[in-house]
Amino acid sequence: GQAWVVRMICLAGLLGLMLVRHRAFAVASLLGGFALASLAWTGHGAAGEGNAGTFQLVADIAHMLAAAAWIGALVGLGAKVFGNGDLTTAYAALDQFSRAGSIIVGFVFASGLVNSAYLVGVSHLVDLPASLYGRLLIVKLVLFTGMLVVAALNRFRLTPALAPLAGVAPSFSALRLSLSLEAGAAIAILALVAWIGTLQPPMSM
Repeated sequence: GQAWVVRMICLAGLLGLMLVRHRAFAVASLLGGFALASLAWTGHGAAGEGNAGTFQLVADIAHMLAAAAWIGALVGLGAKVFGNGDLTTAYAALDQFSRAGSIIVGFVFASGLVNSAYLVGVSHLVDLPASLYGRLLIVKLVLFTGMLVVAALNRFRLTPALAPLAGVAPSFSALRLSLSLEAGAAIAILALVAWIGTLQPPMSM
C-alpha cells in the first residue's frame, strides 16, 4: 500500500508537469525514477529478508532504472532519427548517448546477474527449460542479447558512419531499421517481464 501511494504521488506530479508544460527535466526524471523504483517493493525483488534481501531489492531497483534509461534513450533517439531528418542533430545525440550507453548496459547486465542468482540460482540453471518461468526467461535473454548486438552495431558502425563525408544516406536508413529492431525487442522484453512477474521463480519452489 505504501509503495502504491508513493507511485501515485510521483505519477500525479509527472502529470502535473505535463499539463503545465513545465520543462523541469530533472524533477520529472526524479519523479519517474521513484515511481519506477516503487515497483520493486511489489515484486520478486522484495521477497528477501535481512541484508541479503536489501541487496536483492537494491539490485532490482538498479536493474529497472538502467533498463528504463535504455528504453527512454531509444524513444529520444528515435524521435531524432525518424523526426525531421536532421542528420547533424541525430549524429550528435547518438554520439553522446554512445558514451553513456555502455554504462547503462553494464548496470543492466550486472544487476540482472544478481537478480538471477537470487531468483534462479546456479543449481536451477539446467532446469530452466522445464518450467514456464525458465522458458520465458530464456526468451528474454535471447531478446536481450539481440538488443546488445544491435546496440553494438549502432555504436561502432552505424553512428560513426553518420559523420560528415562518411556515406550518410545509406547509414541513416540502416540506423532507422536497427533502432526499430531494438525498440521492438525492448517492448517484447517488457511484456515478458510482466508475465514472468506473475510466476513463481525456481528458487522459491
